[in-house]
Amino acid sequence: MITYGSYLQKDISLPGAAAQVCFLDTMVALLAGLVIFPAVFAFGVEPGAGPGLTFITLPGIFAQMPGGMIWSALFFLLLFVAALTSAISLLEVACAYFIDKGWSRAKAAWTMGTLIFLLGIPSGISLGGGLKIAGKDFMDVAGFFTDQIMMPLGGMLISIFVGWVIADVAKDEVTGNGRIPVFAGFDIWMIFVKFVSPLAILYIFVTGLKW
Repeated sequence: MITYGSYLQKDISLPGAAAQVCFLDTMVALLAGLVIFPAVFAFGVEPGAGPGLTFITLPGIFAQMPGGMIWSALFFLLLFVAALTSAISLLEVACAYFIDKGWSRAKAAWTMGTLIFLLGIPSGISLGGGLKIAGKDFMDVAGFFTDQIMMPLGGMLISIFVGWVIADVAKDEVTGNGRIPVFAGFDIWMIFVKFVSPLAILYIFVTGLKW
């Protein structure tokens, strides 16, 4: 989001754009939950099955539903679109870094795309009896490091960086260097960024760290 935010025009309201992104993301997540979890509970399946829920459990559920092949095809088509667009979004961060270092966009995209594709192969074959680490599928291990370690630590470090290192720059960006009025809760928001968010994320990180 920081990378995409750097592409916005200076007259765009960052608080307004952030609110739109949060609202739409939350609505999509709620709709997905309303579709998936009733089906999971109706067939007596454990909802906390991890990656296996998507690639093993849900196909079994679709097979038991009327018109299951159609719903399964639509579900995995939309999942493919979601994964592809998310991959492009994540790839842009790495590409933007190397473009700033002087690479062409084509070189950055092909190099990073090839590298990420190769790194994704172990996850792609892990559920079929492929690579295992400490008795767990590679995808489960990768999910543990990304979901329970990298994401919370990344969020905590971003909060610390914004609140303590670039606080003045953040204010200029939010206000468009003075062209957009500071929204009323900016100072309160900065208190949350500096103190509340890092501590809250640290608590979530420590309490949720389960292998």
